[in-house]
Amino acid sequence: MAKTPVIATRVGGIIDAVRHEETGLLVNERAPDEIAQAVERLVKEPHLADRLRNLGYEMAVTKFSRKSSAVAFSRLFEKMIQLKREA
Repeated sequence: MAKTPVIATRVGGIIDAVRHEETGLLVNERAPDEIAQAVERLVKEPHLADRLRNLGYEMAVTKFSRKSSAVAFSRLFEKMIQLKREA
């Protein structure tokens, strides 16, 4: 996994994975000017780029790792089985 600061659009599940100003920068879709401004900001503010890079990487490793995904799926399956038993 690369430690790269993220610029993403506010669509779909992205807003669940990227927290604006915390783990990345969110811009409106179909707004190339906002993307350009976000890139410029990361270049001009290297401390921000470093913070986003590190916090984004940490979140990705803890929230989206194979292990955490397996645990989440296991919990989901257990809940589905429980609901089936109660029906």
